[in-house]
Amino acid sequence: MTSAREVLAAVGAVHEAALEPAGWPVALGALCSVLRSTAMNLVVVDDRAFPGAAVAHHGFDPELVRLYNEYYVRVDPVHQAGRRLDTGGVVCSNQLMPDSHWEATELYADMCRPYDIFYLLGGALEVRPPRIVGLGILRPRSAGPFDDHDLELYHLLMPHVATACRVQSELLRARGLAAGLASTLDQLAVGAVLLDDRDRVVHVNRAAESILAASSALQVAGGELTAVSAAAAAPLRRLLGEAVMTGRGIGLSPGGAVRIARAEPAQPLTVLVSPLAASGLSALGYRAAAVAFIFDPDSGPRDPGELLRALYGLTAAEARLASLLAEGASLAEIADCLEVSQTTLKTHLRAVFAKTGARRQAELVTLLLRGPYGALAGSNGNPAH
Repeated sequence: MTSAREVLAAVGAVHEAALEPAGWPVALGALCSVLRSTAMNLVVVDDRAFPGAAVAHHGFDPELVRLYNEYYVRVDPVHQAGRRLDTGGVVCSNQLMPDSHWEATELYADMCRPYDIFYLLGGALEVRPPRIVGLGILRPRSAGPFDDHDLELYHLLMPHVATACRVQSELLRARGLAAGLASTLDQLAVGAVLLDDRDRVVHVNRAAESILAASSALQVAGGELTAVSAAAAAPLRRLLGEAVMTGRGIGLSPGGAVRIARAEPAQPLTVLVSPLAASGLSALGYRAAAVAFIFDPDSGPRDPGELLRALYGLTAAEARLASLLAEGASLAEIADCLEVSQTTLKTHLRAVFAKTGARRQAELVTLLLRGPYGALAGSNGNPAH
């Protein structure tokens, strides 16, 4: 008889596996013990890519798993019947067909009999076509067929496995997106420092790391971005604090710029601060409320278009259009300058509106000139051409 302690231990192992995929074999092993089985596999079916594949398993030789994924999943009668189940449904080999019919199948002859596997139970953890997540449980003939007690245990445990699969899927998606966002930030030629809703530094891109390492005028100390000189520290902290408040939805500051003097002959750094929308960059694993862009004039030209691409996710063509509009050019003048049609520019402009939240050209220009872009363009004397 399975004890409550064993059941709780199996549930705990399943929850641990949700956080770390390498823990699934241990979790499946604990479930096998509770369900008096010798092997178990977690299967994902996605008709857009493949008919099915065991993504985690216990009690199987890896070569056996490879063969199953490549061929035998297609001739597995329990798997095929399982694909017709609704979420939470179960099918057992001994209920699906007589033992004599099961023994005549290719799957049993090639993969089950050599490993003393006779009874199979397949359950649908999640059915969201074209994606299905299922669990296969296998036991030897000596353990007997799956009975009502086994099915009761199954229905008790499987919601935990289903939840763990959903949690893991979301975590992996978020981690992948976070890696992509971090990589994108690292591609920027300007320094970028993200701050959370407590005004603490949560991410520093590669360009910012280089600038901070080479400069004694600006630093991250105690989790805060701060200037060493008192003259620059106060306005920088004020800008950062106000931008974070706006990012939290309880402030109105659009951000701004501050220059950080350095020992000669180095030119001053320009730090442009901007709040981030409520959606922010939460996929990085935290909710970024504000961003500080650091421009080092000694390391190359400062390009306001680069800032627009970083702030709003604009393409190069969209940033170019926005810059020229902010400079006061009309669509007709921009079309002549760039040698493109006004139809093309209007397509780009719709994309700029969607990404910035502006609804009209005048609103867009005001947004740009009052924010960090305007501060950088003004410090250059003109937006970049």
